[in-house]
Amino acid sequence: MLLLFSGLLGAIIATLLSVLYHHISEQKKIKSDILMEIVSYFDEIYGHLIDMHSYKDHEYMDKKPALYPDEYRMVSRELTKLLISSKPAAKLVIAYGEGNIMGTFNGLKEIFLEVSSMLRKSTRDNWVIEDKKIINLFSERIEPLRTILQRSLLNELDTAMIVKQTLRGCFNQIKRKSICV
Repeated sequence: MLLLFSGLLGAIIATLLSVLYHHISEQKKIKSDILMEIVSYFDEIYGHLIDMHSYKDHEYMDKKPALYPDEYRMVSRELTKLLISSKPAAKLVIAYGEGNIMGTFNGLKEIFLEVSSMLRKSTRDNWVIEDKKIINLFSERIEPLRTILQRSLLNELDTAMIVKQTLRGCFNQIKRKSICV
């Protein structure tokens, strides 16, 4: 009887560990895919802003054009599409929740919106001042926030973190069910 019980217990434990392993593997895959998507999303925005900045700088400082006006308009339209898209934020919330990572994401997106607005409103008369403000925003706010966001997303891929979140979720479910009973 004891042998049968220990065999049953071993099978239950092995099943639970297998389920936990598959859950952790799937969570890592989902989070790593979304991490790459978010990094790519902000890289595209960053690149478009750099292109727009370069265009304005060349245009207002009477240098050889970095982009032709049609290219500038195309980049500007693509940037607008990226900045108004809610798909990356929705995916981020689904995978990571609405905590600090989402706050960092929103903060970075707001600064990108600010830079985009500054670039679009800039004129030859105010370019020297706006250029300095934009460069300052890139170095003092955008770069640090991009680094923080990327590190936060990478930290969430840690297996121990995923196990901790999974166990916390399981215990919270158990608490809710025991309270409801």
